[in-house]
Amino acid sequence: MKKAPLREAIFELFADSNGVTQWSPDSETRVFSRLPDYAYHQEELQDFGLMFEVGPDGPIAKPFGPRGRIRRWDERKQRAVQFGPNMCAYNILGAAYSAFEDHIDAVAEVIRCYLDEAKPTKIGWVGQRYVNSVSVPDVEVSEYFSIYPKLPGSLSGHRPFALQVQVAEARNATVVVNLSLEKADGGPDATYMLDIYARSVNEAPNDVDALKAWHVSTHQAVRRTFEITTSERLRALFQGEP
Repeated sequence: MKKAPLREAIFELFADSNGVTQWSPDSETRVFSRLPDYAYHQEELQDFGLMFEVGPDGPIAKPFGPRGRIRRWDERKQRAVQFGPNMCAYNILGAAYSAFEDHIDAVAEVIRCYLDEAKPTKIGWVGQRYVNSVSVPDVEVSEYFSIYPKLPGSLSGHRPFALQVQVAEARNATVVVNLSLEKADGGPDATYMLDIYARSVNEAPNDVDALKAWHVSTHQAVRRTFEITTSERLRALFQGEP
């Protein structure tokens, strides 16, 4: 029996870009002192972006950011926490993921550490994401993914492909699925990425218990989405679920 397809689970929170936080140069030290299990393999990450404006002289690109953030892993490099002035996140690699219920308290603790330190005036959004890497053993892809279109016989096989579908809604959340071909070497097998992302729709609550409750209720929609977008034939290949 093959292992479950989960590559990584990510739980994230972003403060509203128009709000205010109290994050300071000393915040990183204070936050990580409360999470001693994540004192290894530090990474400094930067976010860059471009904003485009269209005027009489054509498009104008303006850089915004960067907003620095720090990610630290546990000793086995299977779980990580991220913090920055406007965000926090909890990452779990597939090998360390057991069940959602086993991790929700850790997610809540990361959120608590961020809210206590940054004290954001407004939360922009929260999200949970499951990145699955799925190898299917033959070319009838639609028999494994229910959202994959049935193509004419002349187009059957593993074609370069990317699809995004909003599949489900939950209390203050939408769930979007991204399906794409990751790797095909001409043989009978190919690897697809099944990326399930649930994100809050309206302003998220600025409270640990309410945010924890959001993750719990939203996860049910994530589970339904996995079942809706995959076939029984695919699920039969694996033990567990995302």
